[in-house]
Amino acid sequence: MANPSIASLIETLRSRVLRGLESGTLSAGDRLPSARELVLEFQVDHRMILSAYRELAKDGRGEIRERGGVYVRAAIQGERHSP
Repeated sequence: MANPSIASLIETLRSRVLRGLESGTLSAGDRLPSARELVLEFQVDHRMILSAYRELAKDGRGEIRERGGVYVRAAIQGERHSP
């Protein structure tokens, strides 16, 4: 992906989390890739990655732990995932 917009980056990360939860490759409490790893993958400034992770946290998909990384948050009971 060549220099994605913040909106497309957020959507890409959100989709990855949802697909991971649906397929069973991710579970609540699993650590997501570090901003440093994603900077290398997406070739964007680390602030874009951090912004995208903050949006995931606002959506209830992620949990940011100060100096501990970003983790998958459990889905709300009864919530259906749509890729």
